[in-house]
Amino acid sequence: MNGQVEVTNRILKQRATKAYFYKDLDELKRHMMTFVLYYNHQIKLKSLKYQPPFDIIMLEFERNTSNLNHKPKLNLLYLRKS
Repeated sequence: MNGQVEVTNRILKQRATKAYFYKDLDELKRHMMTFVLYYNHQIKLKSLKYQPPFDIIMLEFERNTSNLNHKPKLNLLYLRKS
């Protein structure tokens, strides 16, 4: 588990926080949310047999609904302004 967290942090640093200059904390937060949504819904990962993470979550939910407390939603595709 710790290895997965380290890989996730490395990806976030390489592709987001160290790749851009942010004017303020709100801009960083917006970009991080955009990146996480993009990563979870669009990026096809080799380790998941070239499927996005959200698709795997939905497949698992459909296979066994008791694994999750509620159905995952797609309504996170918009960004809330703070």
